[in-house]
Amino acid sequence: TFSKQDKTLVLSSLRSIRTEASTICASAARGQFPRSVSCFCGAASLLLLSRSVHCSLPTAESEIKADPTCSTVKLRGVQSAQMSYKTFEKLLPSPGTHWVGDGFHVQPVFADLAFTNTISPFLMFDYAAPKNFEPTSRKRGVGQHPHRGFETVTIALQGEVEHGDSVGNKGVIGPGDVQWMTAARGIIHEEFHSAAFAKSGGMFEMMQLWVNLPAKHKMDPPRYQAILAAQIPAVPLEGGGAVRVIAGSYGGAAGPAKTFSPVEVWLIDLPEVGREVDLALPDGGTALLF
Repeated sequence: TFSKQDKTLVLSSLRSIRTEASTICASAARGQFPRSVSCFCGAASLLLLSRSVHCSLPTAESEIKADPTCSTVKLRGVQSAQMSYKTFEKLLPSPGTHWVGDGFHVQPVFADLAFTNTISPFLMFDYAAPKNFEPTSRKRGVGQHPHRGFETVTIALQGEVEHGDSVGNKGVIGPGDVQWMTAARGIIHEEFHSAAFAKSGGMFEMMQLWVNLPAKHKMDPPRYQAILAAQIPAVPLEGGGAVRVIAGSYGGAAGPAKTFSPVEVWLIDLPEVGREVDLALPDGGTALLF
């Protein structure tokens, strides 16, 4: 797993991948890299892995150096008659940032329809990098707006997010908590910094993922799941860190989120950069690492 910070979000599924990141890129890499090697640039990049083939990664370490400001990332494959590996399909550096309302300064990691058709049911992913907000007495965020036919998954990392919607759901999520809202046949909702966080100010960081609904569920009643950090199982990793299972399962632990499609959503906490981590995921499908 690659991350400038200590958290990596894993979506969807792959069978097994073994990676070693020696350092993190300082800027975007230039040129065409072999599939076995990629320069991973900062915390806000997304790596797409797909097309499962047996032992597609090399058995020996390989490395490539990009421009002088970009460090090296190593990938190592391990041969096994019982395992197959995903290959790198695409690296998506995050584009520029924009404001959603006045409370969410986000980087739209993916939202292009031509791309999301290849990673169904995921539709969009925004990341609000750590940002300091001064104390205020006014509400910061985005007012009432409609959604229909999909789900929004909000993961709070720092600060607090307050939710309210047209069917009467209300809630506040803080660091480590998750809000899983199913818009289905239609909902109007609003998202703000919580009143307490707005008053105190401080660092704010969050992620939001949009998940498409199967056609047969698009006219279901709206639903809201407030998932507290304490409800999310953490599966320890060898050498430190843990996989927090929001949806799907890992290491015998099942995530608390109720989903309409068979998806995996994990948040991986690592104590240090440059760790080697083995992830065994369900067979089939496509994997995304952010």
